[in-house]
Formats: sequence, C-alpha cells, structure tokens
Amino acid sequence: MSLQRQSISAETAPASGAARVPAGTARNGLLLAGSLVLAAVMVLAEPATAAEHAPEKAGAEPEAVKPLDLEGVREALGRGEAKKAVLHLRFLASQGNPDAQLLLGDLFMEGRGIYQNYSMAGNWYKKSAQAGNADSQFKLAGLYLKGLGVPLYIGRGRELLINAAQQGHAEAIESLKKQGIEPPPMMVKEGEGAKDGKDK
Repeated sequence: MSLQRQSISAETAPASGAARVPAGTARNGLLLAGSLVLAAVMVLAEPATAAEHAPEKAGAEPEAVKPLDLEGVREALGRGEAKKAVLHLRFLASQGNPDAQLLLGDLFMEGRGIYQNYSMAGNWYKKSAQAGNADSQFKLAGLYLKGLGVPLYIGRGRELLINAAQQGHAEAIESLKKQGIEPPPMMVKEGEGAKDGKDK
C-alpha cells in the first residue's frame, strides 16, 4: 500500500527514509502505462483489420461475407453451420422468399441455430402461408390446432388445412380425413382457380 502512495503522491517521502520520488514521476508512469495499453490495443486490432482487407485486395470475397442463396443455406445447415445459415436465411426471409420464411419457421420450431420460439415460428409460417406455400399453411394449421405460439383457433387451423389440401398437400388431406372432414378438390393450376370445396 505504501508503494502505491509513493507512486501516486510524488511529493511525499517514504517513512523508511528512502530517497524521494521526483515530482511528476507518478504522472509520467501513468502516462507511460496508458500509452502501452493503447499501443497493445492498436497492435491487437491491426492484424484483424489487415485480415479483413486482405481478401478484397486479392479480389476474393471471404465466404462469410458472400450472401448465400436458399440452397447455400441448406448446405450450411447440412454441414452443421446453423448459426451462419440463420443469418443468411433471415435476410432471404425478410426479402419475402416464402421458402426461406418456411425454413426459418422450421428452425424456430426446432431451436436449431437459433433459440426455440413457437411464436416466431408462427410469424414466419404466416408470412409464407400468405404467399400460398402449402407446407407453411399445413404447419401453421398445426400451431393453431394446438394453440402453440398462436392462439388456439380450430376454425383457422382447419381453414389453413383446407387451403393446403387444395394444393395437393398429402399431410393436410390426411389430417382433414382424421378430423372427419372431406378434403376439398385440388385446385387446377392452368385454370382461373379451384373447384370450390364447400366443407368447413
């Protein structure tokens, strides 16, 4: 403790009779220590900055910066790089890609590469379902029928199952049959619309 006082208070002489510390030495010592810390931070930061710019100079873009398409996201998931895939998937989903929205909903459901959140899964399934994605309609229907991440709403769940079944979604057709509901006829894609299945 006395050494600390000596270095901070340059004007005080130690009780043991040792030589006085010249005035300003403590201040110079603190400035020197601060400069060393700043230099160390700059030295440590410099290699990272140089590494970031090195691929640009060579004309190659680092893999982490390249935007992945949906197939690239699926490959990254297959390699176990879920966190990396989620970053790119969020971008694709926010751009309105219904397949990316479906996949992001699946990842939220499973808690894969992202925290598990049924409500977020439902939000992404809704966006994709609104674009007409039959898989999303089926999965969102399951959430409504169970009240998982969305309010329990059996009517809306069945409506979504019917929409998916009209597109030929086999699991939706099977689910309707299990509930005692006759699946509606499938929509004809070449024509204007679907044959109207009036089941509810």
